[in-house]
Amino acid sequence: MKVDIRGAIHNRSFDGFRHDNGVPMTRREALDALLDEFRKGHDYLPVGDCGDFDPKSGCRGHEEPAA
Repeated sequence: MKVDIRGAIHNRSFDGFRHDNGVPMTRREALDALLDEFRKGHDYLPVGDCGDFDPKSGCRGHEEPAA
């Protein structure tokens, strides 16, 4: 899953963002973090862990485990 940075800013969807230590961000801190990522040229943020995430396109996929 991914968060569309531009959409989150436009819709003012700032709930659920947390600092690296797990403490919830204020709405202002979340907006500042989204704007920082947008200024870096990023379009998306990962939701959860993804070992192959591209900030321009999202998850690039994962190999399926052998059956």
